[in-house]
Amino acid sequence: MQNTSIRVVPASEIDLADHTRFQRAAFARRFALLPASTVQSEAYYAWKYRTPAGTARIAQALENDKLVGSASAVPVRFAGCPFDVWQLCDLATAPNLRARGILTSCLRHLLTDIGKDAPVYCLPNALSYSPLVRAGFVETGRLRVYLTARPLLHRSARGDVVRRWAEQMGEQAFAGQGLDLFDSATRDWRFRARPGISYRILEVAGRDGCSIAVLRSVGRPMGAAVLVGLRLTPGSDLRGLIDVLERSMKSQKEAVLMALCQDAPPWQSHSYRIPEYIVPRRFPILVTNFGPRPTSFTAAEWDVL
Repeated sequence: MQNTSIRVVPASEIDLADHTRFQRAAFARRFALLPASTVQSEAYYAWKYRTPAGTARIAQALENDKLVGSASAVPVRFAGCPFDVWQLCDLATAPNLRARGILTSCLRHLLTDIGKDAPVYCLPNALSYSPLVRAGFVETGRLRVYLTARPLLHRSARGDVVRRWAEQMGEQAFAGQGLDLFDSATRDWRFRARPGISYRILEVAGRDGCSIAVLRSVGRPMGAAVLVGLRLTPGSDLRGLIDVLERSMKSQKEAVLMALCQDAPPWQSHSYRIPEYIVPRRFPILVTNFGPRPTSFTAAEWDVL
């Protein structure tokens, strides 16, 4: 760490072009999960770092005025949470300088800056998992990948299937802590303002509850949809929700639904859960200062899909 200085600044004060180049270099690899152009561009970071909850804070490690490490904290609104939650993301160290404690130092400065009692979560990759655990984060769950053929969704809407799911999962499924998709400003920022990607926001309102599901088309010309977000309230019309999902996929000629979520989806009995060992990367959910209320994360909390 000789000659390395750490500063924490609002995202509005960083050199966005330099930040983008550094992130691409830090995460460059031959077989990336997603093309760098979709998640590592100036437009992407400009969108991501300014939310309805405020402006991101970024810890930067500099050696001789050169960026060698970085960690970002993005404020977001969570359902049922009276205060903002911070997403920790874009944790990066120059590849030739790893194992020198640069990321650990960035994390320490960043967490001090946003407040020692602030609720923070992260969906880390394999390199940043251990430094976060050493910083006091605990694993509260994992995102899992579920695949369902569209014709099978219709079978999942039967009353006995929905009832068994509700009995097994309880009312907290997709209703615990997570991005507040019922907040219009958060919903518009996350899905309508996101550069370069289009989403379909499906809302189902019933007499006893409501639900919001968000789909994204992928894998053309295969015809697949990703369930990016799902939020339920107690008493949600699950049969109606499944019917709306099936009709939306049919209109887009999508044959397969992929759900990336912590809770098993209501149609789990007609799904195949992909084993973790064949998924390109794992999705542990690490949190600190979250309290006892469970989390119900989906891909929406990851902000990449």
